[in-house]
Amino acid sequence: MKVEKKRFIFELTSFIIISISLFILSIYNVDNGSWIWNSNNSIWQKMINIFVSLSGFVGILALYFFAKKKNIAYLYGILNAILYSLFAFTNGLVIDALLQIIYILILVSVLIKQKIKKNARIQFLRSSAYSTIIFFFYFVIFCIAFYFLNPYTNDILGKILNINYFPFGSNFKYKLSASILLSVFNALSIVALTMMSLGFKESWLLWGLKNILCFIFFSGIAFLNVTLILINLIFLLMGIYLFYLESKHKTLRIAILGNDQELKANLINKLKPYLDSNEIFIANKEIKYTLDEYKKLLIEDLDIIKMTNEHHKSIIIHHLIDDIYNIDKKMKNNSEKNKWNWFYKLKYKFILSIQPKLDLVFILENDINQNPNSFIKNKYSINSKHFAKKYLFVSNFNIDEAINKMA
Repeated sequence: MKVEKKRFIFELTSFIIISISLFILSIYNVDNGSWIWNSNNSIWQKMINIFVSLSGFVGILALYFFAKKKNIAYLYGILNAILYSLFAFTNGLVIDALLQIIYILILVSVLIKQKIKKNARIQFLRSSAYSTIIFFFYFVIFCIAFYFLNPYTNDILGKILNINYFPFGSNFKYKLSASILLSVFNALSIVALTMMSLGFKESWLLWGLKNILCFIFFSGIAFLNVTLILINLIFLLMGIYLFYLESKHKTLRIAILGNDQELKANLINKLKPYLDSNEIFIANKEIKYTLDEYKKLLIEDLDIIKMTNEHHKSIIIHHLIDDIYNIDKKMKNNSEKNKWNWFYKLKYKFILSIQPKLDLVFILENDINQNPNSFIKNKYSINSKHFAKKYLFVSNFNIDEAINKMA
């Protein structure tokens, strides 16, 4: 309790200091030592800039609640993007404004998905080889698009909106290098925001890389701007802490694999005192569908996994990977089998690959002398080290022994 209180005081103090720092850096230009109200902007531009500067704490709250996996983070993120786009358009920063509009579209899309699926909180997800490949192509597409379209977008939007804007690259010291760097960190920020909004912890690493690239950009590759370097330094330090905060999230995730229902019932019965004393949630529900209705069955399996996101400690009695294995064995019809192999099986194995790693898996199996890693790989065709940290074989003859090996 004392640790939690100290953490709360630290986070509150940090929030106040960061908010004040960002506000000062937003209204005071470190480079030329002038305040925003002494600039040559019009009165309404000054008023908007001061108003947006006051909203800096909204962005901080959005990042904090994304780290805490709270759905309210989407609303804070959308509000922050709206306010910053207003600031960007007012000051002729067309590319920055467009980037914020893309942020808004991403956040609104994911928020709608959360509402449709009735997710009470943001999921805990992790990167896998599959997700890394997808996000890499996502990054490359945006990077190329930004590089080639930025000059045209800047001019076209500037003229359509009839605002005073900077011609693209007119203030860059090294135009080619700065243009490439700008495209890279803008594309990187879109990937980072997408990953963060979906629940990937690794998004904080990408935000950090984006901040480092901004240091280079504002250190003279494009132009020197000490104010923006300091702002990115603040967000880099904040991102490091939020990555640490999310990494320290304590969970205990257990699963039982195997189709022996009698053995499974005996194991659960033996585990009951341990589950109750440690307040471990039993993620289980009545399965309404058979293997013949596999599409609906797999959705139910995902609902069970989703239930574990609501609890720090949980055990999955009926796991998705077992139904993937059972459907695979049962599938006979050639046309349906092709659809299963090339779409549904790949889809659900991808979803499974980005779920949090299990801490412990009980394998219901009579031959308990096998190598668990080889068994998992051969039976389920998945990477055992990516799936779980520890495996225990369980038979009717070693239930008590297996339970004693849990620690």
